Amino acid sequence: MINTILYKPDTYAPFVNTLYFAFHRGISFPPSHSISREMLIGLANILPLLTNLDYLSASEFWRLSAAIFARHEQITFQLSDFRLTGITFSSQERIMELYHFLSKQKNLRFLRLGLSPEPVPEVDYDALPAIEQDLILPSSLSVLTHYDGPFFLATKVIEAWAPLEYLRVRLSSEYNAARDSLEIIIAGLLDLKSLCESMVLANSGKTVKALTVIGIPDELELQDLQHAKDVPRMDSDDVPGKLMHLLAMKFPLLRHIAVLPLSMP
Repeated sequence: MINTILYKPDTYAPFVNTLYFAFHRGISFPPSHSISREMLIGLANILPLLTNLDYLSASEFWRLSAAIFARHEQITFQLSDFRLTGITFSSQERIMELYHFLSKQKNLRFLRLGLSPEPVPEVDYDALPAIEQDLILPSSLSVLTHYDGPFFLATKVIEAWAPLEYLRVRLSSEYNAARDSLEIIIAGLLDLKSLCESMVLANSGKTVKALTVIGIPDELELQDLQHAKDVPRMDSDDVPGKLMHLLAMKFPLLRHIAVLPLSMP
């Protein structure tokens, strides 16, 4: 298919509105198996040609995210449904490219971004240049109703005043190998607190119908946190409780809540 489009791009490329690159779990590949360089170049070259692409779903097995984000200035298609799984951001520059790409997607309604469970440890998703605050504007995601992805992007989507109805957020603690450490428990609570603040500022409660937060410390972990010594002082003593109060008071359309711990006693 790739070679066919490249052979006659003006003839075939405008007719492509769906791309689906799956990784079948039932197929085993040798450890050394990877996509050829020629295939990667071919995938990268056809993206700017697909002016009418509407649906794009890909596993990172195909290493397609690098081609998408690096060529955001050349890409003109307007997606309504965008799904990437198994992504590992190798640098802050790649995250910035993601923001630039999303800022141009005016028709996007469904966004799913699945990070690899073992992201590159030296990349700090929160330590990004200040300029990225202005990349995703309200006009960028004006029809986005479904979001499923990591916390660092969820806050930007919420702050862009996207009319979200279905929201599933994975906190940064969900991706950390040291999931049981005290430091990660605190990080999960801080993420949750920031999520609450973002939803309040953006007035998200008017549209959200379903909320799932993955990676929140459970009740036992919260109790351990209370009795632990040398714990950094939190601005809020009961972050889960404040979130539950926020949902009850500000989210009149909410019909589904998943994976929330009980309020701290």
